[in-house]
Amino acid sequence: MKKPLKKLILQLHLWIGLLTGLVVFIEGITGAIYVFSGEITEWVDADKHRIPGEPGVAYMPASELQALAQEAIEEKDASLLRFFITNDPKSSIAFTFRKLNPDALFYHDYMETYKTVYLDPYTGKVLKVENTKWEFFNMIMWLHMTLLLNYSLGGTIVAWGVLGFVLLIVSGLILWWPNNKTVRKKRLTFLWKPEFGWKRKNFDLHAVLGFYIIALALIISISGLFYSFHFVSDSLRWIANGGQTIKRPFPTTAEVIPSSDMQPIDIAFQASLLKTPNADSYVVKLPRKPEFPYVVRAYMSKDVYYHRVVHYYDGQTGGLLQTDTRADLTNGEHYSNMNYDIHVGSIGGLPTKILAFLACLIIASLPVTGFLIWRNKSYKI
Repeated sequence: MKKPLKKLILQLHLWIGLLTGLVVFIEGITGAIYVFSGEITEWVDADKHRIPGEPGVAYMPASELQALAQEAIEEKDASLLRFFITNDPKSSIAFTFRKLNPDALFYHDYMETYKTVYLDPYTGKVLKVENTKWEFFNMIMWLHMTLLLNYSLGGTIVAWGVLGFVLLIVSGLILWWPNNKTVRKKRLTFLWKPEFGWKRKNFDLHAVLGFYIIALALIISISGLFYSFHFVSDSLRWIANGGQTIKRPFPTTAEVIPSSDMQPIDIAFQASLLKTPNADSYVVKLPRKPEFPYVVRAYMSKDVYYHRVVHYYDGQTGGLLQTDTRADLTNGEHYSNMNYDIHVGSIGGLPTKILAFLACLIIASLPVTGFLIWRNKSYKI
């Protein structure tokens, strides 16, 4: 590559790095912390997830448990977002309530209410009322997604910061790649000599570590951009579908439910327990509008989210609209389900989680070492 072009790429690399460096640093640190959040929470705060004593014979109706959970919080205007329970007979059931103020700028005001009520599903006894708004890993997640700003502004800043980081990865590889094979081999390792100063070592930390995490950094970044830009998610689905845009029709007619005094939420939840009895856990998302369905996700594995069966129920009657298993999904839909597990590193179990953790730490280090290179003018091409 001609030197003037390489100098131009270097200037772009420097200025994009300066503009996005703080965002990339925060994303890397929070991403590393969040990788093992599930395991840490389960170990540190295990009591809220399990009931004391022996389990009962049958769960109370979900509608009655919902009412008890609502009574347990002071903020009566907060809406029920979802509830969660595992298939362990001693599992508690968790109801999450939330109220947002979309006009607020900072997280403190934007997230007016965010509480989770844990109950014994057999007796309805309240085990814990958690102020999830200030729970550590929830704060880490919202810092990662929004920089603790409102979702619209913070999410946009993060999205463009990560997109800038993708450009940094590409431009960094171009700058790193020498025409001479001997020099190329040297740039693959830390060949530090006693006389080397900290500037040279800092440059090598930036260049060598940056080279080795290119693939992982791209995977983590693009899977994150999947949630930020429609053109990214649509493109990835299109690729997974073999260059086709496939949209499955969603049924509007539900199965007929015999006349009953049961609430739609009770019908939907009980039906899901019967249809997927071997699931590891269940998440029930309530309809945001009357015409929307209940969505029950039955996660078949504790370790990954994409291995799941999703049931859709009519929001008015609780009648089944549709059940999606892996066999029902297009490849694009299946990839969409896998994207979260790819992003957080859980897709391959513990080995990929460790890789994601280390990659995030290195990603966080790159803006720091890059800034020091710029500040001390020790870069070279």
